Amino acid sequence: MRFMPFKGKILLCEDGTRGHRPTILRYVCLALERYGVAYEITCASQETPGAVYLIARKLNCTGVHFLTVDGAIRKWMLNWVPRTIRLPAVGTYYLFSNVYNFYKGLGLKFACLFSGVDALLVSDEFMKKQEGLSASPCLEFLPDPWLKTEFPERSQEESRALLGLDSQMRVFLMFGELSSRKGFDIFLEAINSPEFPAHFMAVCAGRIDKNIIARYGEIITDLIRRGRLKCYDRFIEESEISDFFYAADYVVCPYPKYFMVSSNTSTRALASGRPYITFSHGVIAETVRRLSCGYIVNGQANGLSLKNALVQIANKDLDQEYEAMAVAGKLVASSREFSVYAENLISSYVKHGLILDQSFDCI
Repeated sequence: MRFMPFKGKILLCEDGTRGHRPTILRYVCLALERYGVAYEITCASQETPGAVYLIARKLNCTGVHFLTVDGAIRKWMLNWVPRTIRLPAVGTYYLFSNVYNFYKGLGLKFACLFSGVDALLVSDEFMKKQEGLSASPCLEFLPDPWLKTEFPERSQEESRALLGLDSQMRVFLMFGELSSRKGFDIFLEAINSPEFPAHFMAVCAGRIDKNIIARYGEIITDLIRRGRLKCYDRFIEESEISDFFYAADYVVCPYPKYFMVSSNTSTRALASGRPYITFSHGVIAETVRRLSCGYIVNGQANGLSLKNALVQIANKDLDQEYEAMAVAGKLVASSREFSVYAENLISSYVKHGLILDQSFDCI
């Protein structure tokens, strides 16, 4: 019988099916399978951790991972979980910038105490939490992941041919959720300008929010007619994603000022060696400041500021500075690749008692 270094079984709780949730659930499952850790999955509401612990006990699990606690965590303060039914637990928290606000951090700490969650897994690689922020809950770093086998490297020529894009154009990509929450309205306002050079082209890939269509439908139609914009208004299959990034020259992340956290779009941009363009707030801007892997748009987070930056960048040559950004980006991405993600995840499980590491128990 093959020796399994980890003892225990994890209950994975994910009650959502949209956006990144199915992908992250699959990544967690792959990580557990890689390390030989047993698991079960439940779609029970993450708002009621007590009920989830009871399910875990019924399934003989030794720990619980709440995969998306954003939104649910507010309800935890109203649902004290008796210690008699708790199990070791962690939760993945995407809006981690709240942790660095004293009062919000204090609320999160109480929510974790009430629910029995031992730590929040966050994708802030700079871990801004300091000793002075003692009000915050326990944090563990978990990279914003990508998987090499699902994001194969392509040549730009090959990707553009597959997508029907002109090989001579300078392509600026906005990918993913095309809504005002992610700044797609800002992006449209920016590119709706006569100041761009003839070789400029914007590409958007993902479902366009119906509110955007209602407000900007005429602008979108006009931009497409003028050859300034190409839209792939649909769900993008995992097998297609790398083609969009490798077809681009730049990736635009025009997130509004309240969007302070990490972005899988920026991670994929880095993995493909494409500099990304973002406003000056949040962790993805901090990544650019520290690691020189893209451009920061100074000024207010609006269409005018973005337009001025895009016009300037579109008129630049893809020179040594561009190549240096591409190399730096790939280096950053290597620290977020799935193997690193899986190792950090398992280490957090062991540290907080969800599973037991038996590798040193056998002499």
